[in-house]
Amino acid sequence: MYNFLKTLRVIYRIEQDNISYPELIEFLYGEIPPEDHNFLLYNYAPHIENVLIFGLNEKNPPLFSVIIPTYNRHKLLVKTLNSVISQNNIYRTEFELMIVDNGSKDETEKVVKNFANQNRKTNIIYVKLRLLTATPRL
Repeated sequence: MYNFLKTLRVIYRIEQDNISYPELIEFLYGEIPPEDHNFLLYNYAPHIENVLIFGLNEKNPPLFSVIIPTYNRHKLLVKTLNSVISQNNIYRTEFELMIVDNGSKDETEKVVKNFANQNRKTNIIYVKLRLLTATPRL
């Protein structure tokens, strides 16, 4: 129960933009960051299996990111992506989409690639992970 409440507090602090980078690393990776605060010496990337970037434009960095977690829900992902793209008063070049896939075994990757090919004006980042889920013990 303690871990569940701790998770809720961290999520709240992330939403309020009131969390430090070391706290975020500890929450995401379950390890205490280095005391020298030199995060460049440490590689947190082994948790990431595959990253694909479509249409990256370094001249015009995005104003904000839309992060969409998914796992074996490719049909719902299509609806979600279309919903994000169809928002009013936001240009497609103003944001990027980051799809975080926790090792889906369905057609998620194919859906993302097709969507990226049809929406070249939007930066689309696809990250495929294979992480275990953390379930609270009651």
